[in-house]
Amino acid sequence: MAKPKNPRNYKCKDEELPVIAQYVAFSFQRDQAEFEAFSPKFDAAYASRFTQQIEACRELMAPENETAQLKSITASLYGLMQDILDPLRRLEGYLKLARKQLPMSPSDFGVKALRQGLKAKDTEKLIDALQVVNTNLGTYGSVLEPLGLSEDLKQFFATAGDELNRLNQQQYEILSNRRSLILANVGVMNELYAQLMEILSIGKILYTETDDGKLKEYTFQSLLKQVRRTSGPKTADSEAKENLVPDE
Repeated sequence: MAKPKNPRNYKCKDEELPVIAQYVAFSFQRDQAEFEAFSPKFDAAYASRFTQQIEACRELMAPENETAQLKSITASLYGLMQDILDPLRRLEGYLKLARKQLPMSPSDFGVKALRQGLKAKDTEKLIDALQVVNTNLGTYGSVLEPLGLSEDLKQFFATAGDELNRLNQQQYEILSNRRSLILANVGVMNELYAQLMEILSIGKILYTETDDGKLKEYTFQSLLKQVRRTSGPKTADSEAKENLVPDE
């Protein structure tokens, strides 16, 4: 069966297109007099339509209600990961005390993978690791309980696994719905791309021989590289996530 044709006319990620367009909107507004001198088509109404197209695409990328939900889910995920740290250290302590009584290493018990998942902020890996830990707690709890393992600690790991699964599923459903929304409205994205490329083509005519700096601002590949260089700036939140799990 032939692969379905990609309905997108643009060769970048969906979320990159409105960012590139916003960069171009800034340059276009600055240079509009020169564009309009080239052709009356590029008047204030044209600039306004371009801005409206950008906003329409931004809303497809990140509807306000979904963005708020995702932020809330992400905060809950990272909060839960932080909450796992102390119980994990306690479990590691009990495993050390029981090392001669258990037929497996702490790594095989699942705690190494759990710590790696926490350090990487990898929800899928955490879910898998917690499943291993909970299975082993069920099997070897009788060995660890005389050494101090409490029912509360066992219940914490079971509940943490269930909660991670729930939050991960909620996140998946929101992102899946967003992808479907974009696909259903890809015509809006294509319209923005068409107007963007029209502006870029005239920008090249105006500045190829006169201004290398401005020419880069009207070159798609240069703009795409710029977006990808600046798409992941450091924030207080990202730095906090990087410091979530200390190195052992």
